[in-house]
Amino acid sequence: AASQAAAAGGAAVALATIHVPGPATPAAAAAAQAVSHAMREKAVMHYELSVAFQPHYADALNNLGVMYREAGNFDRAGQCYLQSLAIRPGHPQTLNNLGVLYTILGKVAEGREYCQKAVEANPMHAEAYNNLGVLLRDEGDMAGALDNYERCLAIEPENLNSWQNKLLAVNYMPQFTSLDIFLDHRLYEAIALSLSLSSLSLSLLSLTFALN
Repeated sequence: AASQAAAAGGAAVALATIHVPGPATPAAAAAAQAVSHAMREKAVMHYELSVAFQPHYADALNNLGVMYREAGNFDRAGQCYLQSLAIRPGHPQTLNNLGVLYTILGKVAEGREYCQKAVEANPMHAEAYNNLGVLLRDEGDMAGALDNYERCLAIEPENLNSWQNKLLAVNYMPQFTSLDIFLDHRLYEAIALSLSLSSLSLSLLSLTFALN
């Protein structure tokens, strides 16, 4: 079983291993964190109000669970997910979210169970396949992990997290040659570059509109 630390850095965030440069100074970083924290607190307040007025609002309970998970309140997050699933038992995103939460808590078997339920509820749920792959990888099942990464990529070819996971997995699979691995790396780099350029184009377009 994976440790809590490995889980938190792996399946819990669908292996968010891409480095995103932070603010340039400690003061800017602190300010950004304060803004983010304030926005989360405001979102939690609005979702709690929604649930107070509409106790059977499954989407609000799911989203509230996400907010509490991000804030580190795992007990309350779990309560929200379970309440949401009691209202809407087969909702794939909530099933996946609960699987992620259990993985963070080191409950790997439960995490795998709920991620599996997510893909059974929606066979097109790419994120859940990636998370299943991470869980199987941590159990030593590299073939099963790779199969799930490829299922994720068949649905979302530009899922960089799953690409990174796949590139790690193929290094342990004897059927992949050095050329296979090289070509997969080049394809990943091309996709990552394309996404970066698209993001830059959107940023420049937004700036143009702002200046006009």
